[in-house]
Amino acid sequence: SFDKFHNDADKIYRICRNIFLNNEKVILGSDFGAVAIAVKEELPEIEEYTRVSHYRRELIKANNISAYEEHVIVCDRNFFSFFSFVLETGSDTTCFNAPGKIVVDRYIADKYYPNEEPIGKIFQVFGQDFQISAIMENVPENSHLRFRIAVPYENLNWIADKEWQGSDNVIAYLRLNRGTDIEELAKKITAITYRHLPLYEQYKVSHFLQPLTEIHFSKDIRFDAVVT
Repeated sequence: SFDKFHNDADKIYRICRNIFLNNEKVILGSDFGAVAIAVKEELPEIEEYTRVSHYRRELIKANNISAYEEHVIVCDRNFFSFFSFVLETGSDTTCFNAPGKIVVDRYIADKYYPNEEPIGKIFQVFGQDFQISAIMENVPENSHLRFRIAVPYENLNWIADKEWQGSDNVIAYLRLNRGTDIEELAKKITAITYRHLPLYEQYKVSHFLQPLTEIHFSKDIRFDAVVT
């Protein structure tokens, strides 16, 4: 049942890479942040994309409490409308509609604001102050994505999520039109990356699309922060 609770789960795929490191073929579950942006612009088979970067053991300060928390993600603003994680309060279309907003799950809300209404309260992570805009139900156990705190990329300029040679730990998900030839689409994605990153062609990097509902059961995918 992993990840089948998402709407259109059968249409969602993750972009993965085959590369060679020290003459060894390696599979990676992430890429540069610019990849998803570019392929969405060029390929009509792609309905939408969303991206996630995972950060662990981040210092949190809120309501006179300081503690380290696991499972912090940085994501695109459409993350909660792309996926079907349930928001107890707040809206999936407005929770990130302005700078400085953050979403936390019920566990975090109760830990830092017990017996209080946390919506609108200040919550600090990455050394920046955010305002809680929505409370999410704790992530279901049958989700390969495990997180408690979500921050939009737009608030963190240092991540360089739109660059071709910035951070390559960005995990990108695509929602595709039904009937799309998955293998052909992956070849088109690789061709687009070759135009932007000639080193990809030199080192024979190639892409494949992994179904959302198979990610939890993946094996031998390196730098894969989502499989826990």
